[in-house]
Amino acid sequence: MYALAGSGKTTWVGTLPPKDTGICACDTGTGSGLLPIVDQGFDYFEPTKLIEVEDFAKGKVFPDKKVLVIDNLSTLARTLIKDAALAIPISGSASRALGVPDLKDYGTMAELTRRLLLNLINCNPDKHILVTAHEKYDRPSPDDAPGTESLVGPELAGQMFLAAPSLFDFVLRLRTRSLLRNPADAKSRYSQRFFQTNQLPGVIAKCRAMVGKKALLDQEEIFDLETGAGSFPFLLNKIVAGYQAT
Repeated sequence: MYALAGSGKTTWVGTLPPKDTGICACDTGTGSGLLPIVDQGFDYFEPTKLIEVEDFAKGKVFPDKKVLVIDNLSTLARTLIKDAALAIPISGSASRALGVPDLKDYGTMAELTRRLLLNLINCNPDKHILVTAHEKYDRPSPDDAPGTESLVGPELAGQMFLAAPSLFDFVLRLRTRSLLRNPADAKSRYSQRFFQTNQLPGVIAKCRAMVGKKALLDQEEIFDLETGAGSFPFLLNKIVAGYQAT
């Protein structure tokens, strides 16, 4: 699940069952970004090296949890994964001495990210796996083929912009929009959160839960903490009920 900063990614993670959830907290700020849900009693750890994240991905940190979360993969890629890539010796790169990756490093970062996600998915087949990321707007470069479209997707290095979404059953884009509760009253304006759950022009999103040709999640799913709409239990129950109805 990806979104712009402040859209509510971690707030949505807070709809998971706390006693069943283990979080690898990799964002910036208090509790490595978990301040919005600090009062809910989630078990989490803050890795300082990539090998600690790899142990988490292999199920060693929270072996008894039913849900594993990485929040936030984009930040993880810019910090611990980047540091691991820069630790591999390459001669003749002045920028690397200042901690700035060069072109080869981005390929390494992408492969380290891919391996981490594959371990997370393959080593925990009986668990729910959730990964958050920031949003990126990828514009075509002059070297791209004519007709290449701009895409919105997760902020990840190099090929992982497209490769990471391919690994998951669901890719959700969380957005916000301004609406009026009363069309005649400008003061009734409020901000509504919602998920884009299926591919739209220029947007990376998908829902593999299908019955026939119909997706079990709507094209847009409202996320409302007060009603529970769009929460993890809400979406999971909707998918399960859709399969049971067939």
